[in-house]
Amino acid sequence: VVQGNGFLYHEGVFSNVGTPSLPPIRLPRTMPQGINNSGLIVGNYQDSNGEHAFIDISGYQLTFDVPGALSTSAHGINDFGQVAGTYRDADGHHGYVYFWGTFRRLNYPGSQETMANGINDFGTTVGSYKDSNGALHGFVYRAGAFAPFDVPVGKETVLTGINNRGQIVGYYDLINGTTFDDGTGIQNSVFRNDGDCRFVDVRAPAIASRQEETGASISF
Repeated sequence: VVQGNGFLYHEGVFSNVGTPSLPPIRLPRTMPQGINNSGLIVGNYQDSNGEHAFIDISGYQLTFDVPGALSTSAHGINDFGQVAGTYRDADGHHGYVYFWGTFRRLNYPGSQETMANGINDFGTTVGSYKDSNGALHGFVYRAGAFAPFDVPVGKETVLTGINNRGQIVGYYDLINGTTFDDGTGIQNSVFRNDGDCRFVDVRAPAIASRQEETGASISF
């Protein structure tokens, strides 16, 4: 795992995140995770006391921890400044949404652990949870309610982001014996869902257009 200074890349220029030239603080081992359209950056950093979350605002960092947490990380931020992330306490990992001093803790019903990864401008939050057997499943959280989300051919599913159109990205592990490819023989484990009962297989650097019917509708 690469640990060190975080960076921001824009129009061919790299700049440091967490080590500005005139910082109020200097964040060690900075790991940015997300950025919104205003340039606010979120992520986590590590010091001698563990892992903490931060919001970088034009080179100045606001740091925060979920009260009572052993570690806190921030993964996504929307254009209103709402942050989605994960914290760990004595009972394991939990998701949260943070907005200027206020935390909403997220725990998928009946799960062992919950991790929040992305949030859009409507406050819809996506992430993953671990069931009683230890398997990972995706979830969508909106208006106080959870909805499960799994790729049909996936053994485990993790959701990493959602935009304002309701498009969701994530990754999955294939069920044993299942193949999911576009005829090239290369199996993929990255997807995009457009909220219309179809999953689009995604492969870097090319994008495969293979689509699979889910047989169930997911609306946002």
